[in-house]
Amino acid sequence: MGEKADNPFDGRPVWADLPTPDLEAAQWFYGELFGWQAEPGGPEVSGRIVFTLGGRSVATAGPTHSDRTPRLWRVYIGTNDVTTAVERIRANGGQVLRGPMNAMDGGRVAVCSDSSGAVFGLWQPRSGRQPKRRTGPGVLAWHELATSAPKEAERFYGEVFNWELTPNPRAPEVHFGWRLEGEQIAGLTPVTETDIWPLQSSPHWLVSFSTSDCEAVAARALELGGQVPIAPTELGPYRFAVLTDSQYIAFGIIEIPPNTN
Repeated sequence: MGEKADNPFDGRPVWADLPTPDLEAAQWFYGELFGWQAEPGGPEVSGRIVFTLGGRSVATAGPTHSDRTPRLWRVYIGTNDVTTAVERIRANGGQVLRGPMNAMDGGRVAVCSDSSGAVFGLWQPRSGRQPKRRTGPGVLAWHELATSAPKEAERFYGEVFNWELTPNPRAPEVHFGWRLEGEQIAGLTPVTETDIWPLQSSPHWLVSFSTSDCEAVAARALELGGQVPIAPTELGPYRFAVLTDSQYIAFGIIEIPPNTN
């Protein structure tokens, strides 16, 4: 069982990274869509960039390492000790695909998959440095695990990160929330063979960014050469859509009304 968190980011999704076959095209697409700027990641991570908005970092991106890399943004989960975390992942049927290795912030990262194959990252920030939570359009807002094996996911993430899976009171049969120490930190959507799910059918994490106008951003993505596999739709008080960029890499957007918990 994972240890109790001793900082506000341990065991929580905290970052997003874009593995892309065309970094230049990605810079153009997300710059036009969200107003992001791209900055070099530094000589120690040659070829990687940091996306910024208003002078503050919001995500990273880099070239793919394999043609088999899922065409999805990658969620990173914070940890106090990446070495211990990868041991728990292996012990519970997951795999370590890359790392642990040094990160551009002086911390440590690893790329892993859960026991059903959904890929995610681990990030151990440099001592004394923690990612800052941001709000507003164009920043990281939500993370959703789509899986055909929700019971196995409940076991794996419970053992590795101490997460608790709870039914969504608005839709208890079709959607669940992940909680850590009472805080909802992510979601889970069960996927069956009969679902018309527009993304890859194997278990995967979907990263979503905030927006103040779901329809406008979806329309703009189409203009920029992206696609809209799930058109803007109501999810309780929210509006949500799934898009792809011009390299067919999937991500979500979510419109959260003011003062919504």
